[in-house]
Amino acid sequence: MGPNLPQGKGKRARKPVVSSNMQAPADTAAPINIAFVASCLNEAGNVAELHRRCLETFEAFAAAHPRQGGWAFQMTLADNGSTDDTAKALMDLAVRDPRVQVLVNSRNYGPEPSVVNVFENTQADLYVLLASDLQDPPELVKPMLERLLTPGSKTDAVLACKRSLPKGPLLHFGRALYYQLLAFGTRSQRAPNGFHGFGVFRAEVVRDTVDLWKHTAMSLRQAMARSSHAAEQIPYQSSTRQTGHSSYGLMGYVQEAMGAVFSGDAITTRLTMRLGVGALLIAVLLGLAVTVNVLRGTSGYAAGTPTLMLLVLASLGIQSLLLSMLSFQIENLNLPMRRPAVRCVNRHHNGAN
Repeated sequence: MGPNLPQGKGKRARKPVVSSNMQAPADTAAPINIAFVASCLNEAGNVAELHRRCLETFEAFAAAHPRQGGWAFQMTLADNGSTDDTAKALMDLAVRDPRVQVLVNSRNYGPEPSVVNVFENTQADLYVLLASDLQDPPELVKPMLERLLTPGSKTDAVLACKRSLPKGPLLHFGRALYYQLLAFGTRSQRAPNGFHGFGVFRAEVVRDTVDLWKHTAMSLRQAMARSSHAAEQIPYQSSTRQTGHSSYGLMGYVQEAMGAVFSGDAITTRLTMRLGVGALLIAVLLGLAVTVNVLRGTSGYAAGTPTLMLLVLASLGIQSLLLSMLSFQIENLNLPMRRPAVRCVNRHHNGAN
């Protein structure tokens, strides 16, 4: 089913989060399941260390916050079409720790579809999404969980926002421009600057995120931000990758940035609106300049040329404004879209295929 989006508002209807002391399930005798989830691409050298550090963080949190029902650790990792031994490393990890579930995708579907598939194949009370390359420090998860589960808090998500600045003025300008364009392209709650998906989320936020991502053109991080109705932010410095190298490259980051910008729910309307207003403004200014020159007798244009130029610019402006109005109405319809389904060739859970 598609998301229940009210006409003209573009916001999901969800009941407010009801808080309680270090709670998730209503039954205090039941364990609270905390799932660490990630998608992996050529991370054979990192997955074992990722598991070790996530488990240590979980154990430190559980020891610091004992409860009647206890806390349960689980982990879901997906191999997203790796060309190295990532799938084998994940399978070996699942054999050693039956709490680890492994999904092996049939091909590389891209990071967002793979993460959404991981969400859909994981049942938990709290979800921790982090990068498999260890640039998102697992040790930060403990204070994030503590913020999320603070007694009396209505927080439904804690978003980790990267604060490391890119090196060089050009990269710094590009990063600033990217976030300005993200803000420009949406009329709903936008993703915070520096948020790349790393965070801790209640189950209802994950459900809403998946539903919103699958039925709109939003990027995953934008869907997460919009589905988090009472989110807190925590700054962090990304860690240096210890093994391997980024699978993206410069063009990969450029494509991801362009995809995020142009998936905004208001980008078409606002671009065409500004194009229309700009064309009409230029037509008016040009008309005034031509009129002054004609009155002075200094116009060098052939008869009818200024009029034709003004008509072309005015026509462009009017058509752009009409297009922006049409785009606005289409946005309000919240037309559903179909995302490709991720197909796994193997699934390993609790020591069984």
